[in-house]
Amino acid sequence: MVERINRRERNKRQAMALVLALAAATTASAAPPVAIAIRFHDDNPLAQGAALSASAQAELERAAGFPLVSQGRDGDGAFRFAFALPVDAASARAALNRVRATGAVLYADALPAADTRAKAAATGDGVPVTALIVVTRPQAKRGDVLATPARARLEAKIGTTIARQRLLAGGAQHLELDRPLSPADARSAVEKLASDPDVLHVEVDRRAHATATPSDPMFGQQWNLIDGLGGINAPAAWDIATGNSAQPVAIIDTGMLPHPDLAGRVVAGYDFISDVRFSNDGDGRDADPADPGDWVTSEESTTPGGALQACPVSNSTWHGTMVGGTLGAVANNGSGMSGVNWTSPLVNVRVMGKCGGALSDVADGIRWAAGIAVPGVPANRYPARVLNLSMAGPGACSPILQAAITEALTQGAVIVAAAGNGNDDVDNHWPANCNGVIAVAATSKNGSRAFYSSYGARIALSAPGGGIGGSIPTLRNTGTTSPDPNGYGYGQQLGSSLAAPHVAGVLSLALAFEADLGAAELRAVIESTARPFPTVSSEQCTTSMCGAGIVDAASALAALSARSPTDARPMPAPAPSPAPQPAPAPPATPAPEPVPLPISPEPVATTPPAFPVPVAGGWHAKRPEEIERLRKHAGAIGEATDAPAGRTPMSAR
Repeated sequence: MVERINRRERNKRQAMALVLALAAATTASAAPPVAIAIRFHDDNPLAQGAALSASAQAELERAAGFPLVSQGRDGDGAFRFAFALPVDAASARAALNRVRATGAVLYADALPAADTRAKAAATGDGVPVTALIVVTRPQAKRGDVLATPARARLEAKIGTTIARQRLLAGGAQHLELDRPLSPADARSAVEKLASDPDVLHVEVDRRAHATATPSDPMFGQQWNLIDGLGGINAPAAWDIATGNSAQPVAIIDTGMLPHPDLAGRVVAGYDFISDVRFSNDGDGRDADPADPGDWVTSEESTTPGGALQACPVSNSTWHGTMVGGTLGAVANNGSGMSGVNWTSPLVNVRVMGKCGGALSDVADGIRWAAGIAVPGVPANRYPARVLNLSMAGPGACSPILQAAITEALTQGAVIVAAAGNGNDDVDNHWPANCNGVIAVAATSKNGSRAFYSSYGARIALSAPGGGIGGSIPTLRNTGTTSPDPNGYGYGQQLGSSLAAPHVAGVLSLALAFEADLGAAELRAVIESTARPFPTVSSEQCTTSMCGAGIVDAASALAALSARSPTDARPMPAPAPSPAPQPAPAPPATPAPEPVPLPISPEPVATTPPAFPVPVAGGWHAKRPEEIERLRKHAGAIGEATDAPAGRTPMSAR
């Protein structure tokens, strides 16, 4: 029986490999997606009109290196273009990276051939629908809530009453229904609501799911950080930067547990799960983002009409803890494992519970993580520059979600999302298919595409997710439902959920070195320094399927350290008109001292920190003779204590 199952799986994978090989052969030189979207910063004069001026388009074409044909402007404010001449996928990617590197844009993304965004969206994953998201005309609302006549009219079309109504950041209305609707009934309700003249947009509140898959529960060496073929080449990057205690990174996930290998790394966060049926902690949104468990029982999954009907049956995943550990597990503590970033605080943003996370909660979590106000939620004291979203949900990118992402980008955030584990085109999965997001595919230890990873033109680059040759070491808890206080340990996992925090970690190291880089510039850096995919016998990655290459931390940091601080950026914004002379300023008063983040103070180092190396039984600090070598190296480049926070002496030059 086992052999028959294994043979069937081998046949399926061989068939998929043949399909992908044929697809790669036929698309390697094909034209890229018919359109690209370029979103300028809101304060850029180029972004004010319905179309670019002739001179502005000429500047854009000069940066891209290709002539472009204007195709108007979309609802997110991005200008759309097509390449005027046939361009292969690699050249299109290079052109977009040149535009990103100008620093003038929020994002520059390739688009699929078909624009799947519409006024109404009823796409779901087959589970009952518990809420809708509606954008109405102002006259249909009275303040922040629907006017009574409008609400009654919408309820009649939905076929059930609205139990609770909540204003989302961005102005949309979240309508929680008094009973779940079947997918067919939800589709009918959305179609009826879309015909209402007061409704500008309506969609089901879809759910995203964690994208890590359990593997053998064995602790292994972290090839994902050090392997020269399939790893991210982290040790050489750590010689340049290990993070910055003033630059938080947000883990937008299931919440994190107090694992010993996250001690001192996690700062205050928030629980954004609004529906108590999915929160599993007895209430809705609150200031406690700890993970209570996300298990789903067979009874819950099979109860007709229940909110969890058709949800996958599973034990608790402790997914946020795994993702947080991959990015930021404590280094040099003599045990456990090391994260990509050793220093930056982790902001715990809980948006997923039982049966995944609601789109409305994810959108609010993104805004809050980036420091944007969300109605009814206290301000975030630790706005993050890097946001990690290790989740995937079926369907197109919602305009509600895209608006949240674009607003976060305008705040200086860079957003990383897992491609998903569907083994299909990433354009079928949000949030990775949203504009401005760095979508990450998963690769195996030998550099091949992980057999489960989604792929496609929207993939920015790849990172270790586990597969052929080994899984990814992770933090874990042995509790199958609620967390076991004595069950903290280590395990191994597979999934694009683990690929994403490798890239987010590298981006956070880059920001620790050069804090004024924007999201588009950061993407240009990590794509242009990615390591080419090796040639393998199966699951071959190409740039049209798996992005620019495998993220390489050392190459990215080395490229930044080699840049001149006076490097001119092409395509500057037009010079503003002369401003009137200001009135004389009053005498300056001393600025208040900044309030430090509430994390453990960093020790004053007299030598560069020793990075961990794999040895039998776990991770430990470097041997004494290696530390002595590092001490001599430090003397050659200057004392570590002369460097600003988050940088080594090399990066301070």
